[in-house]
Amino acid sequence: MLQLSMSRAPLWLITLVALVSGAILGVALPEQAPFFKPLGLLFLQALKMLIVPLVLVSITHAVGSIQSVGGAGRVGFLSLLWYVFTTLTVVPLGLLVMSFVDVSAKPVLSSGLSEDAKADIALDLSQLIPANIVEAMSSNNILGLIVFSLLLGLAAHRAGEAGMPFRKFMESAMEVVQQLTRLVIACAPIGVFALMASTTAQFGFEVLAPLLQLIGIVYLACILHVLVTMNLMLRLGAKMRLWVFLKGIFPAQLMAFSTTTAAGTLPESIRCAEFGLGVRPSVSRFVLPVGATINMDGTALYQLIVALFVAQWVGIDLSGGQIATLGVTVVLMSIGTAAIPSGGLIVLSAVLASVGLPLEAVAIVAGIDRILDMARTTVNVTGDLVVTAIINHRVGDI
Repeated sequence: MLQLSMSRAPLWLITLVALVSGAILGVALPEQAPFFKPLGLLFLQALKMLIVPLVLVSITHAVGSIQSVGGAGRVGFLSLLWYVFTTLTVVPLGLLVMSFVDVSAKPVLSSGLSEDAKADIALDLSQLIPANIVEAMSSNNILGLIVFSLLLGLAAHRAGEAGMPFRKFMESAMEVVQQLTRLVIACAPIGVFALMASTTAQFGFEVLAPLLQLIGIVYLACILHVLVTMNLMLRLGAKMRLWVFLKGIFPAQLMAFSTTTAAGTLPESIRCAEFGLGVRPSVSRFVLPVGATINMDGTALYQLIVALFVAQWVGIDLSGGQIATLGVTVVLMSIGTAAIPSGGLIVLSAVLASVGLPLEAVAIVAGIDRILDMARTTVNVTGDLVVTAIINHRVGDI
């Protein structure tokens, strides 16, 4: 019976238990715990292995598969415009919130720093358009890979019928990458346990203290995004008061918070939009599915804050160029995030890699990822409904 109940335990709970167990082992048996470190390093290698195929396939597939938006004329254009705008707003918000945060720098994770992360470099615009895409993949040029994937997806979309076989191939590749991602993520408890055991053996329980701080910062930023940014958008774009809006969509927010899936919350989001906000079905049933595909402002905010938090944690002062790279990366990566179930940690790996931050942080954050996921998914769904209310106010029936 115990074995059966354990097999049904959700992965996030097993990973959290692994984090705590690894920390306890590291403190209780500091001499034996480092023997587990190779397992943790293998998990980090698996995360790195997935970055290139995930970025290339997920973004190309996401952009190439957006077919109904262009055919909806003004509504489709406005939907894309507002969704991109809501995601862009998280960059200044995240930077502002983190400017008031002081994370005590610790030597933990420092072994994984790259030389680029230690240098005060400017944003190299030549990275945006890589001359050799294979070289960009091998040199960890994440920003160039993202831009190439966006252009490839756009070209596949514009090719029409001629591009259909390629889009079908990318759809198949997307399923393969999803299965590969699930295999790697399923090993997260082992990797987290091994890394936490070796880390706490060296630094003690104090390594866990920043995680509580990170949870508070992410939730604060998400709340501010709703109360300030989305409030202004509703007032200016939909002439709607925030409390009226929140009252109408609360069931969808509650479902998103508890299930951590925007796609699974979509039926409830549509119901709340139509019955709670009075949105026309012709608008809600077009705009919301598009949002569930491309609008991930909560996820972008989470990734930005975690990256800035990790930089402080390991004692790195990011240059203006690195911060610009980070902002562009989180916005563009949010497009493909929705297509990867349980792939948030892999996407975070790509974001950290874009500015040379240590990927060991991903394994540590994995233990609390479910708690953070509840906040960012709620913001994702709320953002979808904000844009839907705005589009409903500004256009007629589709």
